[in-house]
Amino acid sequence: MIRIFHRLMPLLLTAAFIVTAGAAGAGVYAQSDDAEAPKEPKDKSVWKVKDLPKPPDPPNPPKAPKVRSAATVWATSDETLPPEKAIAVRPDVYVSLCVRRGAVRVNGWNRKEVRVFHRGGKELGLKVLERDREKVPNWVEVLGYEPEKAGAVTDKCVTGEMIELDVPNGASVTIKGLSSETSVEGIKSAAVEIVGGDIYLNDIASRIEASTQQGGVTVNNSKGKMAVATTTGNIVAYNTEAVDAGDYFKAKTRSGSVTMQSIGQKDIAASTITGSINYLGEIRNYGKYEFSTTNGILNIVIPEAACFWINAAYGGQFISDFEVTVITESETESAMYLRGRVCSGEANLSLRSFSGTIRLRKREATAGDPKLVIVP
Repeated sequence: MIRIFHRLMPLLLTAAFIVTAGAAGAGVYAQSDDAEAPKEPKDKSVWKVKDLPKPPDPPNPPKAPKVRSAATVWATSDETLPPEKAIAVRPDVYVSLCVRRGAVRVNGWNRKEVRVFHRGGKELGLKVLERDREKVPNWVEVLGYEPEKAGAVTDKCVTGEMIELDVPNGASVTIKGLSSETSVEGIKSAAVEIVGGDIYLNDIASRIEASTQQGGVTVNNSKGKMAVATTTGNIVAYNTEAVDAGDYFKAKTRSGSVTMQSIGQKDIAASTITGSINYLGEIRNYGKYEFSTTNGILNIVIPEAACFWINAAYGGQFISDFEVTVITESETESAMYLRGRVCSGEANLSLRSFSGTIRLRKREATAGDPKLVIVP
């Protein structure tokens, strides 16, 4: 027995060594370093990938800050702002302005203040020429320089792309200029005299004087005495009224047409050398109406109930919808002359077209504003 035991001992030791080494190897692969191997959970569904929590969304990137470029900073600096001046004045202030070049816009407002600014110009100034007893300015002149500035260039006329003037509604404004498109609205009276450019006048309360050598004149929704003229251009007037008994409307052009509709003054005169005259309106008792063209057509449309004296001179034809009672009629080498009467009235209608036709038409009473067919 002893001899058999000694023979089996090496085999038993070898088998024990193999079993121990295998167990030790399994432990090495089941754990790392000093950490314990995780225990397998009872609920094996926790190992499923679909049940793992989702990672949070990344935060939105911050917005890039706004950076003002050097050009923007320069454009909003005080040195580049349009020159502007303002002064407190009387509500019936008189304002004068000379414009060398630039469009002019005059607006009436409900403030006792004159404000002026312009774009595209260099300097601007206001000079008080007269004050009332309370030392409030009642005459202000707009200048193209600053009177308070030492060494300033004393050029009275303003130059710029746009000159805008705000004045009280009761103000009177006088504008003289070389090249300017001028618009005046919502003031008491306006006097505009320019060499070249159109003139637009609207909502003037008591008086208009406007003249341009090269351009047109338009008058709308205004009252009082009116005298407009142009050398080369058309004149258009609509919806005017008289304030006083002696108020008048005078229009004169050398090369252009004159168109008038709803003129409320009783003293009306329009003339042109090369162009036509179109009139649609009333013939009021004791009114005086004079229309004359050298080379053009007279197109006169008046109510069918109008009564008036008529004096006509024409080199072409005289066409009338009215029955004219002829008092005198004569003929020369250049024209025909007629004097007559339409019913019994005290208005005087004078029509002259030495190289054209006179058309005297009846306007039937219709609802709404009448429409004037303009003859070029």
